Amino acid sequence: EKEIRVLYVQPGKYPEERTIPNTLRALQELVGGDIEAVYPWEDNICVVCDDEGKLKHKPLNRPLEDYDVLSGDLFVCSLGEDDFTSLTDEQMKRYERLYHDAVVLCHPAWESSP
Repeated sequence: EKEIRVLYVQPGKYPEERTIPNTLRALQELVGGDIEAVYPWEDNICVVCDDEGKLKHKPLNRPLEDYDVLSGDLFVCSLGEDDFTSLTDEQMKRYERLYHDAVVLCHPAWESSP
């Protein structure tokens, strides 16, 4: 696919549907850095975020299941055999509900010193 339909999620905001070019440059621009794909679910869905989001002290965004927290802007997309693909309508609804509420997260190790 030359363009893919993704669910874009920013810290403190509601998720939004976006159609973006399916190029490395566009994906990196959307998350603000080198991309990292995370596969927390058994279906062919992934979360794409900045590989160094926490190291760059980007704002905490959403929990990743019960074992981690994602930092900075991210997006959810589907997976094809070799590349990212568009979310279906059903997937878009499911993950919009999952990430609908902007959760304020705080962890002492991620707070910056004065």
